[in-house]
Amino acid sequence: MNKIIYIEAEFHEGSDRKINAKKLAKKISSIGKKLNIKGYTIISITPITSGNYHEESDWNNGVGLGYGYSFTEGVIVLANKI
Repeated sequence: MNKIIYIEAEFHEGSDRKINAKKLAKKISSIGKKLNIKGYTIISITPITSGNYHEESDWNNGVGLGYGYSFTEGVIVLANKI
């Protein structure tokens, strides 16, 4: 029997761009321990990536600018009952 768990990443306090990787790692470790106690073993951990962008343009002057970035929104943990 498989179990699928989504773990949401959190941004560093005061940031809307930098993921708190240490906190995410602790969440993954905690879930892993709980799954092991229940007889599961982790098969895979898959990152979920999201992105954002911003653009501005002044077509009258032929000027435009823009940027985009991606970030880890969370991870999906797939575990299998031993």
